[in-house]
Amino acid sequence: NVDAIVAAMNELEQAHLTLVTHSIPVAMNQNSGLPGDPSQPSYLRQHQDLGDEICRRVTAAIGRQVDVDLAFCSRSGPPMAKWLEPDINDRLQQLADEGVKNVVVAPIGF
Repeated sequence: NVDAIVAAMNELEQAHLTLVTHSIPVAMNQNSGLPGDPSQPSYLRQHQDLGDEICRRVTAAIGRQVDVDLAFCSRSGPPMAKWLEPDINDRLQQLADEGVKNVVVAPIGF
């Protein structure tokens, strides 16, 4: 994943990196992992930690700081159930609204 991200980042000037993974209901995330046990983090924390590691490796490989965030996809279920956000489509629109011209989107989980 890092090699593919580095290749894409090197093709674009000042690209923002958005990592994407499958969303789950907020309640499910709150019940994931083992509270107080850092070896068993929540679903969200696992993906944030993975994103941090990917960002460190990409930054080292390209020699400059990378703007990175985490977004989610594949939300389903009843509309009243809250899921992890932001949705990838919403995040891409936010970045465009902020004037970001180049975004590398990389999947890091199902």
